[in-house]
Amino acid sequence: MSVFFLEKLIPIVLFSLFLVSSCKEKPIVVDPPTIPEDKMILMLTDIHMAEGIVQVAPREEKDSMAHSSYQAIFKHYNTNEAEFDKNLKSYLSDPVVADRVYTTIIDNLSKLESENKLPNEVKLKADSPPVFTPKNR
Repeated sequence: MSVFFLEKLIPIVLFSLFLVSSCKEKPIVVDPPTIPEDKMILMLTDIHMAEGIVQVAPREEKDSMAHSSYQAIFKHYNTNEAEFDKNLKSYLSDPVVADRVYTTIIDNLSKLESENKLPNEVKLKADSPPVFTPKNR
């Protein structure tokens, strides 16, 4: 091997090693959830139903309706947006748990749809209870 070849090879090998070492997946550190899974499933079911209703609302009402829907759901479940987001991140960080949670949510929504218990319209205010409560299920 010539010196010229080694001079070119060394930087390429070092750069390759750098790329390989920097591409390792770093584990995502997530706090354990503080909201029990069954309660989180109910919250997410309510949130997805509220989002579906917001999607068909008149454009000028969507933002305020979404905000008031979320606030009513958080109030009903005695939580807030920050705690909900932290717990959602925790549940979604584990693919097995996320699959189990969303399988149950889909089952809940399918059951409500088959029983014709999905509302046709919603009128939520920040201080009103959520439209979809466990007693309505």
